[in-house]
Amino acid sequence: MENLRFRAATIADIDCLLEMKAEYCNREDICFTTNEARDSLLGLLGSPAQSSIWFVQLDGANVGYFILLFGGGEFTDRTAMVDELYVPVSIWTSDLTHKITSFAVQVCRSNGVRVFHERLGNQWYLKTTWL
Repeated sequence: MENLRFRAATIADIDCLLEMKAEYCNREDICFTTNEARDSLLGLLGSPAQSSIWFVQLDGANVGYFILLFGGGEFTDRTAMVDELYVPVSIWTSDLTHKITSFAVQVCRSNGVRVFHERLGNQWYLKTTWL
């Protein structure tokens, strides 16, 4: 995956994000309605202090995305977690997940985040990393 890149999503990307979110919800058996998803994504894109959405790109094409949420916690004022991560099963590897997580940690550090949480597997088991 030498041609792996990440690009911050913008409001102009809403249609591409909606298409991928629909695929994500279908795969995870989550109810999807376009209007609710559009409102949610636009809210996230319009709140850069609270969230960011990043495209996963291979050879310049958007193939997936992840949502990074910022918040506060009991021990520090700045925490973050990957709330949603979508890449097609056909290209998923543990190495790709590791590269996405490593990039998310870089974004966190550049935004003053001190604690990073990541979801492990399909369950809500969290791994916490102090940065």
